[in-house]
Amino acid sequence: EFKKIRPEIEKLTFEYYDSFYQKRQKLLNDIYYRVLNGEKLPFKCLAGKIIAVLEPDGFVRSCELRKKLGNVRNYNYDINEILKLDKIPKDCTCIHSCFLSPSMSYSLKWILKTMRFQFV
Repeated sequence: EFKKIRPEIEKLTFEYYDSFYQKRQKLLNDIYYRVLNGEKLPFKCLAGKIIAVLEPDGFVRSCELRKKLGNVRNYNYDINEILKLDKIPKDCTCIHSCFLSPSMSYSLKWILKTMRFQFV
């Protein structure tokens, strides 16, 4: 299904991006497609390490797709203490773009792949 709707998604979103971000998003879309077809992520998801979810009621999740871990009110407003409670699987296979894009930015291999877009 993603393969069918991908051209329309790119048409709708790319008009707001400069050429660098268009190419970066195309790279992410390729990753999404491969994961949807059973491949593993080519880098580690860093949900709960560099990014997390703080809900309006104070509950914290390492990822929006994972369970609530605790409330900041019960942990002296220390999100890091709450995030220590979650064990993120090393082989996460979701395609949650809010988490994958920042995770990709911490992978040297993918930083280098993305940087080449500046010169093309």
